[in-house]
Amino acid sequence: MSLEDVERKLEELIELTGEITEPIRITIPGIAAASAYTVDDAFGIRFELDVPKRGVISTALFIDKDNEGLNKDVLVSAHDFTQTADHDVFAISDADLAQAAGYIEFDNWKAYNANQISIATPALYYVAPAGKLFFQFITRGVDNIAAGSLPIFVVVIS
Repeated sequence: MSLEDVERKLEELIELTGEITEPIRITIPGIAAASAYTVDDAFGIRFELDVPKRGVISTALFIDKDNEGLNKDVLVSAHDFTQTADHDVFAISDADLAQAAGYIEFDNWKAYNANQISIATPALYYVAPAGKLFFQFITRGVDNIAAGSLPIFVVVIS
């Protein structure tokens, strides 16, 4: 392989992976405060984020201001999918699930005095032709979020 070939491949790799973006922070929308969730409920509503058209979700954080430390999954898709209402058992169709880019698990918690944090490093590669990713959180516990303590989702894309 010539030096020119190596340089071209390196440029293609940089173009594919890009640089690390500024972390995206969002309060998870649609969560009902002071209301008990059950295992496998949609936790909030489906939401979308503007993202590079291709990339890797390298790191994600779940900031639990309510100090519950209950595990969560978040489904990630580059295609919009039928929303499950907050508080209903998450029910995605086979067709929508087949379009998913993957999911992120928050199942390791660091507790502080009045809050907790979970970090995931999913290395989740995606292609999003419209420059959008769609997310839906699912609780794996019995949450009861206090008013003023809505959780924050942070995602880092490279």
